[in-house]
Amino acid sequence: MDVRQLEYVPAAGDSGGSNRAAPAVHGSQSSLSRRGRTLERSLGSELLHRIGRSAVFAEDVRSHGRFDAVGRRRSLPVPSR
Repeated sequence: MDVRQLEYVPAAGDSGGSNRAAPAVHGSQSSLSRRGRTLERSLGSELLHRIGRSAVFAEDVRSHGRFDAVGRRRSLPVPSR
């Protein structure tokens, strides 16, 4: 697992798929797809639910609390001191 893999999955989920996320992370669609699947296999969990050419965050990722019902990332509250 490398840092780029960790960037690709949120970019694909936020953008709705690896094709639209590729320019944002300076990669190709095939590279994003391949690395996303590799990360999912290494974690043993589906991170993105793929529907045709689109992708949304999987239910487990959304239920973690960092994503809304559609799969968009929410900003986390900043803890007060």
